[in-house]
Amino acid sequence: MALTVETGSGVSNADSYISRADAVSYATARYGASDPFVAETDGDVQDRWLRQAAQALDGAYGPRLASTPASTTQGLLWPLVEFKDIYDRTVEKTVVPSSVSYAQVELARVVANGGDLYPDLDRGGSIKSVQVDVISVEYMARATDGTIYQKVDQYMAPYLTGGHGGVKLVRGT
Repeated sequence: MALTVETGSGVSNADSYISRADAVSYATARYGASDPFVAETDGDVQDRWLRQAAQALDGAYGPRLASTPASTTQGLLWPLVEFKDIYDRTVEKTVVPSSVSYAQVELARVVANGGDLYPDLDRGGSIKSVQVDVISVEYMARATDGTIYQKVDQYMAPYLTGGHGGVKLVRGT
């Protein structure tokens, strides 16, 4: 089943921020032809990875976006109502920034490389201590459960408010 790409117009059945061709082009330019996402020859598999990534992107970053979806009928969270990013640049409501699409591809690559965007965390992932021979790991009490994808965070940062536990303030009319 082909992807339905968000164009910036609030497509009701959109399930991706980027086309497969553009995603492959982005990944090839950065990681080469041997990258598992790029090397996959079944387009349906690449589309599935991109859908999973779009869902994960909206789920992980949606609550911290600096604006709200432009329409109640759009399939994905973007496009958003016009707002200013952290660099005081206006993001028009008809635009899905390329960095959002790139973040989606980075998450699709995680899946293509065998990663799980929603892993089950044993006991919530709060590891007190692990020791194997002389190597040990002990997480701080407030350590985040699960994996933090720093490149995705970097791409999404200009469009977020607060941080983990931050609060979005909305001006009343």
